[in-house]
Amino acid sequence: MFSFASCDKKATVTDQLKIKRFNVLEAGNGDNISGANHSKEIDLNTKTYQKDKDIETKNITLNNADYEVEYLESREGYLYKNNIDEYRYLDESCLVEVGINNNTQKIDRYAFLSKIYLDNVSKSKLTRDECSDVAKNYFEKTANVTASEYTLFNEGEWTSVEFSTVYDFSFVRVIDGIETGESAAISVTAFGDVIMHHFTMIGEMKDATLPPESDIKLIEENVDKKLQD
Repeated sequence: MFSFASCDKKATVTDQLKIKRFNVLEAGNGDNISGANHSKEIDLNTKTYQKDKDIETKNITLNNADYEVEYLESREGYLYKNNIDEYRYLDESCLVEVGINNNTQKIDRYAFLSKIYLDNVSKSKLTRDECSDVAKNYFEKTANVTASEYTLFNEGEWTSVEFSTVYDFSFVRVIDGIETGESAAISVTAFGDVIMHHFTMIGEMKDATLPPESDIKLIEENVDKKLQD
């Protein structure tokens, strides 16, 4: 989840209104997928389970590399009916973990780790802006979206012994000035390689609109009541 206000700053009236309207947009308008709007009880736990079949493998291609990943487990979360099958590839050079959406079969989560990454890099370092372009192009290609429909709402920078400098970019779909739950987080090394992505609800809020003002108060009350139960 992404917060609208930092922990050390008191939310303004505008912030509070945005949060309420965000709840309405997520739980009210997304009626077809909203657990909060249709369930009397909301299970806030993530369920982990093994599928009732032998361990399977899948062949995937990411960043121009092919991997045969092995099934680990499945996770069902309370947010947006999130149901992910976790897979892993491991050899002496790298670890690759992916989360494949059980409903769409798209790769919602991806992480890459390698202790020899820097030994094999021959490219020159890119600027932050150039890495931002890499993230946008990767987002469009991997998620099959138009990056300009999303807002860059957060970016960061960190270093590690495995990758040197890494830039983080977070994109979100904004509707009527409200940040929705449809978002993407992408991490790019200074050499232009994507080592992580996390997609949430991609494409599911594209046609969403806020309910009429006359319905907002009732929806807010229902959301508040269910969150307090």
